[in-house]
Amino acid sequence: MRQVVFQQKDWLDKKEKTIKREILEDILKWFDDNRILVLTGLRRSGKSTLLKQIMNEKSSFGYVNFEDERFLNFEAKDFELLNEVLVEVYNNPNIFFFDEIQNVSNFELFLRCLQDQNKKIIITGSNASLLSSELGTRLTGRYKSFEVYPFSFTEFLSFKEFKPDDEAYYITEKKVELLGMFNDYLVTGGLPEYLKNEDREYVKTLYDNILYRDIISRYSIKKQKVIKELVNILMTNISCQFTYNSLKNDLGLANAITVKEYISYLSNSYMFFEMQKFDYSVRKQLSYPKKAYIIDSAFKQIAGFNFSANKGRLLENFVFLELKRMNLDVYYYSGKNECDFVIQDKNRIAEVLQVCHTIDEGNREWEIKGLIDAAMKFNLKKGLI
Repeated sequence: MRQVVFQQKDWLDKKEKTIKREILEDILKWFDDNRILVLTGLRRSGKSTLLKQIMNEKSSFGYVNFEDERFLNFEAKDFELLNEVLVEVYNNPNIFFFDEIQNVSNFELFLRCLQDQNKKIIITGSNASLLSSELGTRLTGRYKSFEVYPFSFTEFLSFKEFKPDDEAYYITEKKVELLGMFNDYLVTGGLPEYLKNEDREYVKTLYDNILYRDIISRYSIKKQKVIKELVNILMTNISCQFTYNSLKNDLGLANAITVKEYISYLSNSYMFFEMQKFDYSVRKQLSYPKKAYIIDSAFKQIAGFNFSANKGRLLENFVFLELKRMNLDVYYYSGKNECDFVIQDKNRIAEVLQVCHTIDEGNREWEIKGLIDAAMKFNLKKGLI
């Protein structure tokens, strides 16, 4: 164990150029809060690098990455020994960083012990349900969570070393270059390592790790072919309405409960997000068709579906992710016509949004009617396309 901790410390000491994450400042603002800080998000979305950026702002800390295969047989009873090693290697640290800690059962007991000693704790994990359920049971009110996404478009521009000024959109040459970058981002996505290596096999390997390690293995799924087919259906129908019953029929399953469970597993691993139709009645809301959005467009390669042929769906997926980054409660609205996004603030709908890649005579009336219907429904004086 001591050797592993020393080797991981060597990784921390290696200086490398990274893209400053937009969420970094927000996390640092909460550092004086005595709660545990929890960073969750898709596997390989940049959580470890973000931890390193936080450490660069701090001193007197210890670090462990439980994704290391040498921690495969690590159990809760081993935490006492680990703590001794960390005290030795990092000279009695006041701050503890634990990467992918959900791999250890009953980890929350150790965290509570450290917290009772007034230690600051920051943890990461790639499964929303597991972290929230275990922390919620043992550490109610003792943690604050943040969701980490792949690169935003702003971070993508930083990675490409492209720095648009305030007038970029008004100068033809700069506007063309900026729009070109945006179209690249829509198709390529923001997975940090994929942007570095541009290796399609990397995305396939990442997908397999998420599917097999975070879903199939964790939930002991026997119908592996079915869940793969489900992923392909969701990927090729991004932003389209679906019901659990319709997917049940497409997959040849006996009941819709299995579909609902599988989609919850995919959501917990941050592969997909599920969006509901808005209704003031929660019971009715649950019965309406849902929509699915994918965490990053790089995964389009897995489904063998050419997203670039339908940039409208890609743009809608992009807008959805941006709204999620802003921690907004997002739904779609459907009455006589449909509106892509309605945003809830407290107990009211505060904004309505319609998304289209191009607007012309073929879709202008449809898009405007959907926006107006939603604005009138929620007594709003304006909406945005």
